[in-house]
Amino acid sequence: MKALPILHAALDDARLTFRSRPALEAHQRRLAHEHLRWVAAHSPAVAARFRAAGLPLSRWAELPPTTKAQMLATFDTLNTAGVTLAQALTAARRAEQTRDFTPRLPTPRGPVTVGLSTGTSGTQGVFLVGEAEQARWAGTVLRALLPGGWRGLTQRHRVAFSCAPTARCTAAWAAAGWTSASLTCCGPWPTWPAS
Repeated sequence: MKALPILHAALDDARLTFRSRPALEAHQRRLAHEHLRWVAAHSPAVAARFRAAGLPLSRWAELPPTTKAQMLATFDTLNTAGVTLAQALTAARRAEQTRDFTPRLPTPRGPVTVGLSTGTSGTQGVFLVGEAEQARWAGTVLRALLPGGWRGLTQRHRVAFSCAPTARCTAAWAAAGWTSASLTCCGPWPTWPAS
């Protein structure tokens, strides 16, 4: 992931301050409307839900929540990346088996990472994340975690990560020049039985 989009997201997030609840809610309504207008134009499943309910996009809050079963049943036309559920499950399960989460699926909108929910409800959910969305999330988290507002982005900070010594992330951090005795002080972590 490139640093510039993350920094841009962190700075963009830092400018969002609301002095009142109505101001925040107006901002949220504007974002929801912009987002839904784009999604309804690019997701046949979303457009069909609004048509079936006889609702305009502005009345999105009146739609009942989408269940996981509905999401999985319409996955192929719900997502805007053009990825089928079969493709997503194949990629995600391969990553789970090999413990290599770096491969991405190519799509017309750019590569996406595929992930699975834990499945504690009895059914695993599937999600797709593009590079811009990853950078936005990382920037938002970075902004929230650094003290001192946006000025905190220009100061040095110490950050602690927890990662099994045998995990790929430990090797990646070492290769990137991150040094810490905590990366290897824990010893081997237990192997959990596959569920």
